[in-house]
This record gives sequence, C-alpha cells and structure tokens, in this order.
Amino acid sequence: MRKPSVSLSSMRQGQKGTILALRGGRSMQHRVISMGLSVGCQIEIMQNDGSDGVPGPVAVRAGDTRLMVGHGIAENVIVRGA
Repeated sequence: MRKPSVSLSSMRQGQKGTILALRGGRSMQHRVISMGLSVGCQIEIMQNDGSDGVPGPVAVRAGDTRLMVGHGIAENVIVRGA
C-alpha cells in the first residue's frame, strides 16, 4: 500500500520520502529548485521544529546536501513517505 502524500512541514525528524510536487507560483518553485530540491528527489528530515503545530524551519537532507527550508516553502513541497 502506498503511503499518503504530505507537506514537507508536517513530516517529523528521521522520516524519509520522495518529493512528488511543488505547489505555489513560478517564483516559489524556482526558489525550491535552486536550493536543490525537485520532483523525484529523495529527502530525509533532519529537524522539524514546526511538526508540533508551531511554524518553524525544516532541516532537510537531499543526497550530500543539507539545507534549512522556511515553514512557508515547506508547506508547498509535497512528499510521499518512504
């Protein structure tokens, strides 16, 4: 059975997944892609201070790259859990 898709901001530390879609306008999508995150990319949540309902940044690992994504952008990155 396939796992449901969720926003990056709702994932918890240690969870892994694959980016399915980038919502939002062209400029938001360009910003996410320029950070190295794109559809099909495998990610792991390193830290998510906002997973308890309080907005905060999300630390993501994609391959050898580690980056922080703001809560607003993380809401628009749709991921399917591994």
